[in-house]
Amino acid sequence: MDSYPYCVSPISHRLSPIAYPLYNRRMSEIFSPPVWVATDSTLQTLINDLANQPRIAVDTESNSLHAYREQVCLTQFSTPETDYLVDPLVLADLDALAPIFANPRIEKIFHAAEYDLVCMRRDFG
Repeated sequence: MDSYPYCVSPISHRLSPIAYPLYNRRMSEIFSPPVWVATDSTLQTLINDLANQPRIAVDTESNSLHAYREQVCLTQFSTPETDYLVDPLVLADLDALAPIFANPRIEKIFHAAEYDLVCMRRDFG
């Protein structure tokens, strides 16, 4: 849907593009696409980026609705510049992320933290 504007207002034709820079802009003009992390090299790129951040956002997605044993199916990390989508079903070992989570100098911001932390501890130790 690249032709669909990301931000639309019923009065957007009257809004100044200088005062309201997001109106009538395409999503691809505002945000970069997320980085898909499914190889060891992209995982290392993610770790290098996260290690240099003062704070990161973290969220997980699990298949708990209709699964006998739920598991984390996607982990999302965001920095002010980049969004990362980590595929834990493809990557055999995510232990390299442990120093990021253990580092008290990196603030971790979670959405629905209790459930995410339970799932991450269960699946990744």
